[in-house]
Amino acid sequence: MTIEKAGLSPKGERDRFRRTANTAEVGGVTARHALDKFEPPTNPMTLDEGYKFIRQILAAVLRQQ
Repeated sequence: MTIEKAGLSPKGERDRFRRTANTAEVGGVTARHALDKFEPPTNPMTLDEGYKFIRQILAAVLRQQ
């Protein structure tokens, strides 16, 4: 089940996180994929925003337990 179907995140934020993480144009030399493999988001997440996104999902999962 995706995190948006579980009610843990809006789809737009998950897509923004995923596209930021998978795009070499954003990630630079530590990117997981080669240049031009994925289209970068128009508003990539900063590292701090990415940390906050993951913390919010983890906290929501723990509240459901």
